[in-house]
Amino acid sequence: MIIENNMLSAAQEVKATAASANIYDLGKSGLRIGNPLFVCSRVHTTAEAAGDATVTISLETSDDVTFQDGEEVVLYTTSAIGKAALVANSHVFMLDIGAMELKRYIRGVYTVGTGPLTAGAFDLYLTSAIDMHN
Repeated sequence: MIIENNMLSAAQEVKATAASANIYDLGKSGLRIGNPLFVCSRVHTTAEAAGDATVTISLETSDDVTFQDGEEVVLYTTSAIGKAALVANSHVFMLDIGAMELKRYIRGVYTVGTGPLTAGAFDLYLTSAIDMHN
């Protein structure tokens, strides 16, 4: 189940490197270890580019909402994914972060390599259940 306020990116258009449109606030104490919490990444709109573009998606956590304190931690990073694999409605990753040590805030970062993209949009969201929809 996707809960709208758990959306880090909802059909976020990505043409160049950018952070997710939203940042999720876990609260002052962060997440209690052991609670089920998954981050899912899905291609909303097929990626297109004039050349051989790639996208890398990272998940970061920080105690600073601006992610500028130098203390941010990268929880996960995909390999560079070629545009041919970034097809609408395909899943990029589903990651269980419930047992990870998280800081107060979570965001995603899209890094476009050999870009820019001329089209492409992504969803990135938190959920308490694994998303099995294709």
